[in-house]
Formats: sequence, structure tokens, C-alpha cells
Amino acid sequence: MYSDPSGHFSLPNWAKWVIGGVAFVGAVALTYFTGGALAPMFIQMGASIVLGGLVQGTANAIRGESFWKGFADGAANGALTGGVLAFGQSVFRVVKVGNYASKGLTIGKKGTYEIVGEMTGTAHYGGLKSHGFLTKLFGKNFADKVGWVQNKSIVQGVMKFKGVIYDCGGELTGAYAKEIVLTKGYQYFVNIWLL
Repeated sequence: MYSDPSGHFSLPNWAKWVIGGVAFVGAVALTYFTGGALAPMFIQMGASIVLGGLVQGTANAIRGESFWKGFADGAANGALTGGVLAFGQSVFRVVKVGNYASKGLTIGKKGTYEIVGEMTGTAHYGGLKSHGFLTKLFGKNFADKVGWVQNKSIVQGVMKFKGVIYDCGGELTGAYAKEIVLTKGYQYFVNIWLL
């Protein structure tokens, strides 16, 4: 009954901006309230808008049409896509961090927290999956900083959900040392060796 047989219906650019903006505000709120990092989300949204505009503007210019009209259309498409994708990623993050919080999160030195987590049925994360790739591209220091942003985001998220954090110990170096500082005074922090 409500169909578009000719395929000519299109959302106006203002509607794309509104939908993308509302979705992005929702994504920012979800990320903020679960302890996530906001800077990457803003960078991703900005890149989506600018790249969308440049691609569509260039395509228009190649066809002999207005670059700026194409840029405006592409930027609106980028805003819609970027906002919706950011919201989807935020929902996924909330579910993931909520799962960590409901099981309890085990932290400690690499090689120990994985074993303890599996033995106790608590959650543990395996670190930044793209660490090796980022190390090759930008160096170990950069990859370590990105990895810490991820670790910090997960720990802060679990703390926002008031999940238990289990410390299985180890030498206070690297990300683990930073996690200990981050969780100092947290009421649901448990050292498993003292149990």
C-alpha cells in the first residue's frame, strides 16, 4: 500500500542530519554513561561526514555537476550513516560491558588473568586485537596507548555497572599497574589471593 515503485523516494538532507544527529547523541550518552572513550566516536563521525561529502562531491564534479551540491548530499549521507553506526556500536558496547559486569571482571598480569578467569567463570579480556597491526604501522608505544584506552574503557564500564573486579595480581607494570590505580578505592574490588 505504501510503496515506491519508481524508486524515486529519498530522504531529504535535513532529515538525514536529524536522524544521524539523534542517533549520535544517543551513542554519546550510552558511551559516556558506561565509561567509554568519546574522542574516537567524534573522530569517526567527523570522518564519515567529510569523506561522504568528498566522495559525492568528486563524483558530481566528474559528471560535470556541482561539487558543492554533491558535497552537501554526501555529507548528509555521512551524517546519517555515521550516527546510526555509532549508535549500533554503543549498544554493542553496553551489552559487552554489561556482560563483563554481570560475571565479574578478572584483571592481573597477562598469562595469569586468563587462567584465573577461565577457572572462576569470570570475564576477562584478551587485550587489543589489532595491537600487532598497530605496532607495525605506528610503533609499539602508540599501540600500547590505544590498548590502554580500551582496557581503561572496559574497567570504567564495569565500575559504572557496579560489577565486581577480581585482582589476581602480578608485577605492577604496564596496563595492569594503571588498572590498579584506576580501581583504587572501588568498593567492589576483590584481591583473590586474600580470599
